[in-house]
Amino acid sequence: MSLDSLTNEYGRQWIISDAVGGGWYAVRRAFLSDQSRERGLSNVRCGRTLEELAHNLAEERSLEAPCSAHPPLRPSLQRVSRASTREHGGTVDQSGPHTYESTHIRRARIKLYVHLV
Repeated sequence: MSLDSLTNEYGRQWIISDAVGGGWYAVRRAFLSDQSRERGLSNVRCGRTLEELAHNLAEERSLEAPCSAHPPLRPSLQRVSRASTREHGGTVDQSGPHTYESTHIRRARIKLYVHLV
């Protein structure tokens, strides 16, 4: 295993470097949330050799796999007609025949509208 091949494989998510006292370490480019760390993921992985570090980064990737099955955190955008938006108390973008509104916001507006009626 070479440093170049390890960087090609994991370099988008990790910064890989040799350690001062010997061995190698990798630091995530974007630090994890507390929830991810509670699930066993790490911000830093070490290895005495590049092969050991590659094995440890592969373990991290396998722990990340269940996370990628979840839907994205941002609500999906849904196309909403002007009439529907006005009916539920929303604002209308005057630049075109439709406006985009997140599903989450639209549901909240509908609940508020039903509650007030």
